[in-house]
Amino acid sequence: MDFLERCLHISPDGGSGATEAIYIAVVVLIALALVLRRVLTAWSPIRD
Repeated sequence: MDFLERCLHISPDGGSGATEAIYIAVVVLIALALVLRRVLTAWSPIRD
């Protein structure tokens, strides 16, 4: 997981891959939140 180092030629985490892992985790969490929001609003008994 060193796509920042390869693409931008910078190493904000010293090459450990932690920054990239955090970015991936944030994207996954946002996607899960959007899916969960859609599912919960579909099951909601209150509709406008």
